[in-house]
Amino acid sequence: MPELFRSMQKENAVPRACPTPRCLGVRVGPEAFDDIALQEDGLLHPGTGGMTVVPDDPMFIPEWRRPKALPGGKSKDPLWVMSHLDVPDQLVYVPDDPNENGIVIHGLLEPAAIVTEAQFQADLASTKDDWREVPLTNDAPGQTPSADAG
Repeated sequence: MPELFRSMQKENAVPRACPTPRCLGVRVGPEAFDDIALQEDGLLHPGTGGMTVVPDDPMFIPEWRRPKALPGGKSKDPLWVMSHLDVPDQLVYVPDDPNENGIVIHGLLEPAAIVTEAQFQADLASTKDDWREVPLTNDAPGQTPSADAG
């Protein structure tokens, strides 16, 4: 299983928890850019969305979210990594299907059970101490950092 990468704002030396794409959290709603939608019962269900993560290689982060210190990156937010082993029981890592080259380049941290919106946001926020900031420099373009670097 993979290391999970995400670019997020930093607050007090950990990822900032808030319901935006630049934080440790999700946008809840029915719109195309929302991360997960409330179901008919007013709750969030497994298998319906979650917080985007990138497995194993931060170069798969879209350029507008990829930190500027990485090739092609445009984001000012730091890069964070968490081991899949640190995903708590109330969340589940769900990888997308592999691409045409057989590589998984995207996944989600989803609720493991039916939960309220507030509970899911709290469950995501509870992982803040499990994420490690990946030190990045502009000195070695084209080199992909690993979780061992942090």
